Amino acid sequence: MSTTKKRVYNSASRLAQSQKTKNRILSSAKKLFESTGFDKITIEEIAHRAQVSAATIYSIFSIKERNFTSADG
Repeated sequence: MSTTKKRVYNSASRLAQSQKTKNRILSSAKKLFESTGFDKITIEEIAHRAQVSAATIYSIFSIKERNFTSADG
């Protein structure tokens, strides 16, 4: 049985793009929370506004309350 090592990405441009995506998600969440209220917003709505998939948000942030609360304040 062969084991394949997971490819490690240490590209500066990939890291920068990842940070831009995260910032876009947080910015979108904050705007939606301010305009609509935290309890009324879904991950799908944040994803749509940030132009990413809901799966992308779930892969970056583990749960809505813990990770977006700082964006609400």
